[in-house]
Amino acid sequence: ETSTATNTPITCNSSAPFWRASVDENGEDYVGDTSNLQQEVHLSQNANFAVFGFGDGNTYNLIRLYERSLCRAIPIIATETPSSFSYACSISEDGRYILLDTELPLLAIDTNSNSDTYLYDRVLNAFEYIPFGLSGETANDYTFCRSMSADARYILFESNASNLVVNDTNGSVDVFLKDRQTGITERINVATDGSQAEGG
Repeated sequence: ETSTATNTPITCNSSAPFWRASVDENGEDYVGDTSNLQQEVHLSQNANFAVFGFGDGNTYNLIRLYERSLCRAIPIIATETPSSFSYACSISEDGRYILLDTELPLLAIDTNSNSDTYLYDRVLNAFEYIPFGLSGETANDYTFCRSMSADARYILFESNASNLVVNDTNGSVDVFLKDRQTGITERINVATDGSQAEGG
């Protein structure tokens, strides 16, 4: 269960003490540039799924999901756009949901040309846009995902957008918590009296 210097593929064995996630859909060596591997590789609680990003040496622009029980990795973001940015932030406890950022417009509503936060549903093979504005529009500035609850109900992200909550006039980066069940986005870096932070 080892890989030689000639990069011989590791035999698929989901019970092996070590396993390599940088493989393709067939469990073979991934043919592509992984020189800019994302530092954080996120693992589901049952350790069956791992999500990570990598790029072309200049930026992160690809995201892949490794499924240990099948010894294969599938692309979540597979568009190799040199100027784009895509980054995996978190994976739900059961491995169904993947939280990520990307500058790519994955849905028609995304027209702001900024980095936006999405949630990928592995079961439905669908993306969900997270930072909706107060009137249902896209965020008017960038957002960066940070984390999510184990069941993916709550999404934590930061943003410089001013249209996500009322009275956001500090012109700074704020921290937001979205409840996907209710659809409510709350700014949480506020004072005890509810006043907004000055300077972020």
